[in-house]
Amino acid sequence: MIMAGVQSFEERDESIDPNLVGRVEFHLYAEVDDEGELSAQIAAADLAGLLTEPPQLQHEEGVDWAEAWKIHYQPLRLSPRITVVPSWVQYESDDDERVIVLDPGTAFGTGQHETTALCVQALDLRASEAAIGRFADIGTGTGILALAADRLGARSLWLTENDPMALAVAQENLAGVVAAFELCERPRSEESYDTVVANILAEPLMGMAADLAALLAPKGALFLSGLLSSQAKAVEAAFLASGLRTVRQWNQGAWSLLWMVRSGDDVS
Repeated sequence: MIMAGVQSFEERDESIDPNLVGRVEFHLYAEVDDEGELSAQIAAADLAGLLTEPPQLQHEEGVDWAEAWKIHYQPLRLSPRITVVPSWVQYESDDDERVIVLDPGTAFGTGQHETTALCVQALDLRASEAAIGRFADIGTGTGILALAADRLGARSLWLTENDPMALAVAQENLAGVVAAFELCERPRSEESYDTVVANILAEPLMGMAADLAALLAPKGALFLSGLLSSQAKAVEAAFLASGLRTVRQWNQGAWSLLWMVRSGDDVS
């Protein structure tokens, strides 16, 4: 398609178009002088076995793609008190609402994904039940969870990341917020933390179970996400073996969050 003149494409699924349940559409955009040439390129690509419907061609007015994508990013209420707002939107918050101004970028985490929302909801409840206290964000990405913790009254922030580009994004997003940043593969600290969040993936979570458990202060809370609901039992088992227990499991879509504490802590 690129050889035929395609300059950009858009991937749409049911999160963008509710009519696309169980399907994904690709919209490819090009300035083409010879529609017959494009049709020939499509035929030569032999896509029939990959598609549920034949490709369709249609003419559209020119679009300013530098601005058009922004329509998909509007203010998003992630929890009772936390809302993420893109910088180009004028937004009036209510009395108890805490706003995070955050634009989509090169690192994961703008609130659109279910796992990010699950973590923010857990932080909001943690703040209302027992305070966030000393906060650690393992695999911070954009830093959105640390920003949420800050807005919810965290006493201190420690963010780790193994991707230098993502860590730079987090540092930029947390400019003006007092926080410690560390580029590392495995989270190690002589400090302990009252609230620890690791929104990564199931396999690395299991590999870091002992390290993450060691970060947790007495009566602290550990939030694990980035895992599919079908993976929750395996992840939980790794952390049970590291001396923790599960007090809550939340599910959203196909994803889960495990809320864990030390096995001997008298917390619910």
